[in-house]
Amino acid sequence: MANDQTCSEKLNKAEEYYYDDALDEAQALVLDCLNNFTLEKKERIRAYTILVRISLARENKDAAKKILLKIFTLDPTYQPTTEQETPRYVNVASEAKQEFIAQSKTTESQKQSSEKANTLWLWMGAGVAVVVTTIVLVVSGSAGENPDQLQSLSNPPPFPQ
Repeated sequence: MANDQTCSEKLNKAEEYYYDDALDEAQALVLDCLNNFTLEKKERIRAYTILVRISLARENKDAAKKILLKIFTLDPTYQPTTEQETPRYVNVASEAKQEFIAQSKTTESQKQSSEKANTLWLWMGAGVAVVVTTIVLVVSGSAGENPDQLQSLSNPPPFPQ
């Protein structure tokens, strides 16, 4: 096989190998594309799709789900149909989509919790700074002065009637 093949050609050949049940050869070509080429999103999804098919052919549903999660990360709207893929592929993709949605919600709530915690620390830090500044001003303002010699404030003016 020529080394100057494009990734698209390698993916075409990988699909041929997959349909000929030469799964190891198909996987090697796909991994070569993923590891050695800069792929556009559409081509990367195509490569992952072939890997999902290979994983399912090997009865490795967990690996297929992990790869599908990568696809959903690239394209959250990815939705294979039975016209495109096998019913098993579509079912596993549906399960992976639910996991992806759950992970996305968890990540979003963790992000919000982290932001709230950061805001709390900011307010606590500001409060400590105010207290320390006040103490420093009070202590430094009366340092070296005799409390008996402090001048009292003048009386306020009377209220108008």
